[in-house]
Amino acid sequence: MKNKILYISLLLMTILPFASAAHYVVGFVNNASDGTSPNGYVITMWNPAVGMSDVVTDVIGANGNSHTNNIYMLDCELLNNGCAIGVNISVQVLNNGNGYETNKVTQAMGGYGYNMFANLTLSKVVAKSEIELLTERVNVLEQKVNALEQNQAAQDQRISTLEAWKNSVVTTITDTLSRLTSIEGRVKTLENKPVAVTAAVAVNTTPNYLNYLSYKKRSDIICGYMKDSKLKSFSDLKVLCTINTKNVCSCKEI
Repeated sequence: MKNKILYISLLLMTILPFASAAHYVVGFVNNASDGTSPNGYVITMWNPAVGMSDVVTDVIGANGNSHTNNIYMLDCELLNNGCAIGVNISVQVLNNGNGYETNKVTQAMGGYGYNMFANLTLSKVVAKSEIELLTERVNVLEQKVNALEQNQAAQDQRISTLEAWKNSVVTTITDTLSRLTSIEGRVKTLENKPVAVTAAVAVNTTPNYLNYLSYKKRSDIICGYMKDSKLKSFSDLKVLCTINTKNVCSCKEI
C-alpha cells in the first residue's frame, strides 16, 4: 500500500507542474479476485448532487491520463459544475456490459491541485438468478399494490365523509319540507276560518241602542259617519241622510 501511494505521489509530482489549471482525482484500482486487470476499463467521475448527467471519464492504465497500470487520473475541473473545496465527488467503474465493475468511492474535494481517492477493486458482476429477478419484481409489485391500497383507503374515507354530508343534507331538507307542509296546513286552516265580525260592521250599521237618542243626535252621528266613510247617502238609526255637492248633510226621519 505504501508503495502504491509513493508511486502515485511521484506520478503527480511529474504531471502537476504542466497542469496548473487542473484539479485531479487520482486513485489505484486493484485487480479482480480472478486476476482480471482493470487496465483498459473506463472509470467514471460525477458529482452525486448533480447526478450522472454530468460525468468525466478516463481509461485506467497505460492508455489513460496516468499512463500507468492500475492508476486513473480524472480532472474534476472538466465537470460542468466544477469541484469546489468541500464538494463531494464519486468515482466508479460501471458495468457497461463487460461483466466487471468496482465499488463506488465518494470523497470531499480538498484545496490542493489533486485528491487521492481510496482504492477501488475490480470485481466480476454475478448474474442474478431468475428467482432473484422474480423476487425483485414481486417486491416492486407489492410496493405498488400497497400504494394503491393506501390510495383506495383514502378514497373510501372521502366517500364516507361525502355520504355522511349527503345524509345530513337530506335530513335537513326532509325536516324543512315537513315544517313547510305543517305551515301550509296552518295557513289553510286560518284562511278557511270565518272571521268573527259584529252584525253592525258586516252591514255598516250602528248599534241599535243608539235609536233611543234624539233625532238631532242621530242625524249628527249618521252625517259624521257618512263624511268619514265618504258616502253620499246612508240610512240608519231611523234616519235617512244625504250629502249634496257642497258637502252639506241633510236628514229626515223614516
